[in-house]
Amino acid sequence: MALVERRLRTRGYELDRAGRINVAQFSRYFEHLRWEALGDPAVALGRLYRGGNHMVVRAQTVEVLAETRHDCDLVATLDVTRVGRTSLDIGHRVYRTVDGVDVARGTIRGVFIDESGTPRPIPDDVRALSPSTAPAPASAPEQAPAPATAP
Repeated sequence: MALVERRLRTRGYELDRAGRINVAQFSRYFEHLRWEALGDPAVALGRLYRGGNHMVVRAQTVEVLAETRHDCDLVATLDVTRVGRTSLDIGHRVYRTVDGVDVARGTIRGVFIDESGTPRPIPDDVRALSPSTAPAPASAPEQAPAPATAP
């Protein structure tokens, strides 16, 4: 079961020139769902914004898997799929209600920062939303490994 699930119906003004829902619109659906999750008291994501802290999107992927047109009933879902020390991944899925076919999926990686822009550890109550609820590693903030140097 998804952490957040919302029903949507495609609208005429969301269509591109070819009469389809495109990548940009699916990205907007995903963003809408994240804001819904932040405002839902039953979901701990809103706690990321306590005390002046917040999450910024570092990367996003969106895949369109099937054509979607006007007046189509959809369900959009959101799950926390990975929690690192200072970042988390949120997975999105959109499927048609009529046949259950996935029409789009995506992932965002968000970094939790304080008012100065410094990465902060993900709070434990948000960490618990991940399928892997291991405690936060005590290492430095996540970063790419340094390139190897020649001897």
